[in-house]
Amino acid sequence: SDYNGLRAFQSQEQMFALQEASTDIMMVPTRGGDWDDNGEWRLDHSHNWTATSREGRNSWGALLSSVYNCDLALSITGIAPEKKAQALFLKAFYYYNVVDFFGQAPYREAGSSPDDFPKVWTSAEATAQIIAMLEEALPNLPAKNTSDPSIASKDAANFLLAKIYLNKAVFDAPSHTGFNANNVANMNKVIQYVD
Repeated sequence: SDYNGLRAFQSQEQMFALQEASTDIMMVPTRGGDWDDNGEWRLDHSHNWTATSREGRNSWGALLSSVYNCDLALSITGIAPEKKAQALFLKAFYYYNVVDFFGQAPYREAGSSPDDFPKVWTSAEATAQIIAMLEEALPNLPAKNTSDPSIASKDAANFLLAKIYLNKAVFDAPSHTGFNANNVANMNKVIQYVD
């Protein structure tokens, strides 16, 4: 599985920037000609990025490379159930971030060539797939990891499921806005996974 992919979350030119510099929680100052990075930070902060913007492009590549590495681990014949569960958790985590950042997710069916054009899940389809991956992983993840907290556990999967159900109404809406009649059921799932 691809635990190394988690390192990309601390890089200033990937997910960290998309999560922080695009909000009012952080603004990158410019000191003379330094730190402006050709206006990249201003584009992030004002939500005016494009398909070629540094943080979006880097995040897209890092997240989907990590999904690919998880798929490589999952393709190993005779993979141990606990290793498969960890790879499924990580794949779900990376896909969750793809959906959260970009609103849709490309995927390849098992056995297809990396040269084939990927198919694309809508946000709702990807969310359903992510939930299925986490539910499949849960039984074979350790209950707690007091000896090695760097390994995915049932608690991590339950937390991610709760977070998904907390946002599911938005992820299921084509416009990624608003709520729907399923909110009560979704909130009951949040309670189930955090209880």
